[in-house]
Amino acid sequence: MKKIIVTFTGIALNIATHAQIGVRTMSPASAAMDISSTSKGFLLPRMTKTQIDAIASPAEGLIVYCTNCNAKGLYLNNGSEFINLINGANISAHSVASIVAASDNPANGNPSIADLTSVGLTNLIATNLSGYEVAIDAPTPAPTTLAELQTIINNINASDAVLAQIGSDADSATQNSTVTIAQLNQIIPALTAINDANETAYRNYIDANPNSFSSPATQAEVQAMIFLVNTPTVVGAGGAIFMDRNLGATQVATSSDDSNAYGDLYQWGRNTDGHQFRTSSITAGPVASGNEGSVFILNGSYPYDWLSTRDDTRWNGATKGSHDPCPDGFRVPTEAEWQTEFAAWTTNNAAGAFNSPLKLTTAGDRHHWHPGIGVENLHYGFYWSSTASFNSGATASLLQFNSSSVVINSNYRRSYGMSVRCIYDPN
Repeated sequence: MKKIIVTFTGIALNIATHAQIGVRTMSPASAAMDISSTSKGFLLPRMTKTQIDAIASPAEGLIVYCTNCNAKGLYLNNGSEFINLINGANISAHSVASIVAASDNPANGNPSIADLTSVGLTNLIATNLSGYEVAIDAPTPAPTTLAELQTIINNINASDAVLAQIGSDADSATQNSTVTIAQLNQIIPALTAINDANETAYRNYIDANPNSFSSPATQAEVQAMIFLVNTPTVVGAGGAIFMDRNLGATQVATSSDDSNAYGDLYQWGRNTDGHQFRTSSITAGPVASGNEGSVFILNGSYPYDWLSTRDDTRWNGATKGSHDPCPDGFRVPTEAEWQTEFAAWTTNNAAGAFNSPLKLTTAGDRHHWHPGIGVENLHYGFYWSSTASFNSGATASLLQFNSSSVVINSNYRRSYGMSVRCIYDPN
């Protein structure tokens, strides 16, 4: 009798291994198994969410029934997480939503590492908790799945590892920086203006400026490095950092009248749209904002603005304006910043301007209303400030100098074309 049972069992296993299985039915050719009944169902494993979460390395395609999930039902593992077969919701959707709702910027320590662990997140580092919270709070739309949360965790870990490496490299007297462009692109919040061609220059800056970095470094410190390395700078006589040449200039000035160092001539409140070239086309103004195009706009009538509706915010004082022409990390200086700069010159004239670290030139101006005059006053230097004013029309302050004097002139019409020298401001 035992031999018969063993033989039958072996036959059944052989069928299960090598053939289709039909239970009370003839299996269709395309089905590995076909179960047919008019009075009974097919019962899959019934588990609590805790039990499902405890499955070690669940296989892709694994199906279970969750008895106490926020949405009871069948859940299928898609290779990264269990999802509801009816509505596609993640098995931890309710828990994920709670984590997202609790996260804030600035971080307040909630959710905790224990909270993050409880929903199934891994690779958690306690010292990165604040970074996790801020990053979870940031995305739009908010994360809704465990996989999205895990990606955030992994990205923060990678970012903090790069910041730690930069801080360590800066502190080391013997270890040269090996940071790569790919690593810089991992830093969160994302850095702007990374230039792939400057990879070696970024490394050299880290090695040469240990006092510019904390340990670990901060995102703001690395962003400041990017701006400073990308744009050649000089420390002015007053202690502020400026670009080493005028906007549009091809070189640092070798004399007050070095034409290669003159650069472009901007109308106040305009960005780099083509109007600033010394020979750009002209048109009669004023014009509405958004209609300026790339031409120099003339206006000889009150209030002498190239804009039909005055707008003092385009260069916006000490806060970089939406139309500021300076590169990332720089802006047009304020009137007060120009005052601090020229107060430290050795002489208050064009010679003092050139002999200062900024090596300012007498680049002249472009007339604001007469089409036949064009560029004039090449024995003067005129440098716009971002400080708006309204004195007998739409005006703004600028630094003005010639061979005998230097002044801050707060009454220059905005439709004039003047030089721009940018000051460093990473904010």
